[in-house]
Amino acid sequence: MIRLAGQGAPGMGGAPAGDLLLEVQFKPHPRFRADGRDLHLKLPVAPWEAALGAVLAVDLPHGSVKVRIPRVPRADASCGCAATACPASRRATCCSTSR
Repeated sequence: MIRLAGQGAPGMGGAPAGDLLLEVQFKPHPRFRADGRDLHLKLPVAPWEAALGAVLAVDLPHGSVKVRIPRVPRADASCGCAATACPASRRATCCSTSR
């Protein structure tokens, strides 16, 4: 829900405008899944990249970032990256792994 203060209809009898409330729904994307403020993407990683670690370029909706993939001992592990919560940031670093 997005609230735009003072952007709604004018009040009765000359009262100031009320708030405009917008409910936003996203269409499913073929590559990305939104979860709150987080954006998830399944990134294919070659076996040697997973075993040795790598830096991969990842295309995001606003541009490309480089993501450091640490050595991961399990095939089903995932990497949590502090990527681009803010569009001004163009670098992503893998900050944790979860199993």
